[in-house]
Amino acid sequence: SKNSIIRDNTIKDGHGVSIYQAETTCLIRNHIINNTIGLHMCSSNNITVSENFIEENGIGLCLFSSNDNFVYLNNFVNNEQQLELEDSFTNTYDNGYEGNYWSTYNGTDTDRDGIGDTNIPHQKVDWLPLMGMVRFTNIEYNEDLYEIYMISNSTLIEGWLNETLKTLNFNVSGAYN
Repeated sequence: SKNSIIRDNTIKDGHGVSIYQAETTCLIRNHIINNTIGLHMCSSNNITVSENFIEENGIGLCLFSSNDNFVYLNNFVNNEQQLELEDSFTNTYDNGYEGNYWSTYNGTDTDRDGIGDTNIPHQKVDWLPLMGMVRFTNIEYNEDLYEIYMISNSTLIEGWLNETLKTLNFNVSGAYN
């Protein structure tokens, strides 16, 4: 298929998402959990995989003969195997600024910018691994809706704009270190 969008789905307790001989497809904001293979791409090119939670699968992402794909701002969490590659060499695992969150990444952030600086590239592909999960929220301002994302080890509950103070505010939960 060409020019498809797979967005805002929960794919759970099965075989996950399989993309076969596809081009120019976007897989965005999906929750892919507890599958044999979370996302399997075979002979697929120019696919964008972004803003997904891919967790607790046998294999998180499997690429077979798939090239020129873009994989960034995803959360790969507690998959038995995060990534499997076969004949897939020319994929990009960041957007030029940020890569993906991998629960198995154990590097450090020496310059405190939220991106790992040691033990890279993670999984031999991600040169800009994130130190915390990517969280998303929408904030309304002047009847327009703006999408905000942040990288944090906390859970983002809500966000809002304080027009008087000209600040973005967030409620989060999680451990304090």
